[in-house]
Amino acid sequence: MKKIVFIVGILCGYWGQSQINPPGGYKPYDRISAEVMLGYHVPLSPGNGIHKFDYAGFKHFDIGGRFMFNQLFGLKGNYVYDRFEDRNNRDMGNTYNRIGVEAVFNFLRVLDVHQYYLEKYAILVHGGLGLTLAYPDSRKVSANRGLNLFKNDRNERLGSIIFGVTPTMRLNDVLALALDMTMNSGTAQQYGYDGETVFPDYRDKTVGTYMTFSVGLQFSIGQYRRHADYY
Repeated sequence: MKKIVFIVGILCGYWGQSQINPPGGYKPYDRISAEVMLGYHVPLSPGNGIHKFDYAGFKHFDIGGRFMFNQLFGLKGNYVYDRFEDRNNRDMGNTYNRIGVEAVFNFLRVLDVHQYYLEKYAILVHGGLGLTLAYPDSRKVSANRGLNLFKNDRNERLGSIIFGVTPTMRLNDVLALALDMTMNSGTAQQYGYDGETVFPDYRDKTVGTYMTFSVGLQFSIGQYRRHADYY
């Protein structure tokens, strides 16, 4: 009986010590999160004779997921929808569907701020690459009726360069409020936000850029009380 008590005592002591000095690789915080964002977009270029704010509007949607390797760095993937249309003529416009992968850096962690703020706020700087399928209204094909989104005669395929910043505020153990400002650039673009060609001869291409401003929620996924952003 004394031997059993002795062994149990040693095991309990080891377990207690492991909680104070956890083994290497142990991370007592959640690293996965999902987010949903809604917002406003503003086209910047190309202008091609349009009034840009006629095509600005609250038709931006963003859903994605993120994995943090540690409290500083992570990766995110998302799907983004933007519908640009003339506020005076809704038959003129362009629809963007984008998927992307971005690196994420929690900038607040490198600033000299009190732990109280690190446990409640984060500033996530993100940037990466994506693929955008643009559906200019001038290329609609009546025979398809919009059912085949991937036919070449319906879409324009653009490489995307993405850069933005997302301040967040922890609301509870699971939810965080997020604000985001992102610049999106599409390479080798031939169609403008009105759905018409930028260059009539189809030979020249340009870089298209627009900004998005959005607000949404982030959901922490895991078993711990805090996400890596706020630990």
